Amino acid sequence: MAKLSKSTHFDWRLAQYDLAGSRAHARVLHRAGLLDEAELEGMLKALDELGRRVESGEFTPVESDEDVHSALERGLLE
Repeated sequence: MAKLSKSTHFDWRLAQYDLAGSRAHARVLHRAGLLDEAELEGMLKALDELGRRVESGEFTPVESDEDVHSALERGLLE
């Protein structure tokens, strides 16, 4: 079953779109007062850096990543 749920082999091309969605989510949380300016800037900086690493090929999914989102989450936590 776990093998069926893995999708990075075809959804990795959506990585930059997933990152754009995460940036938008962070901005909405900031507007709602749930993130202060420093937290927002820190998140956007981390997402932008990960985007650069994805674009350059420096960051790629590994076997344990279930999908594009979990791979990017791992990238932010590394």
